[in-house]
Amino acid sequence: MAEKGKNLLIIIAVWLIAKELLNSVISIIGGGDLLRIFVNILVAVVFGIALLFAPSWGRYVIGVYLVTQVISFFLPNIRNFIGLGSLYLLEGLVDVIVAFVLYTNNNIKAYHKERE
Repeated sequence: MAEKGKNLLIIIAVWLIAKELLNSVISIIGGGDLLRIFVNILVAVVFGIALLFAPSWGRYVIGVYLVTQVISFFLPNIRNFIGLGSLYLLEGLVDVIVAFVLYTNNNIKAYHKERE
């Protein structure tokens, strides 16, 4: 059970990093700030590492961060639905699912319990 939890956390970590890399490419094309892009990628990598090595409460912090991001960008993404808003709404939906899994999945809980 713990091994399944670890594998699920690896998948979530890859998702966090991959979505930030995709967002960074879109931002660079749009003339985004390189320092902000670097910081966002760094945060995604730190979160990915924290999922595997931080105490079990770390997954709650990451889940809250994801849901907060979804809430803060929800209205702008609705207003820009025809453009990239639809892509970002889909990303937000996946983020909410990821947060739900981080909170409720028994395999992830077993992985953290085994590590502690």
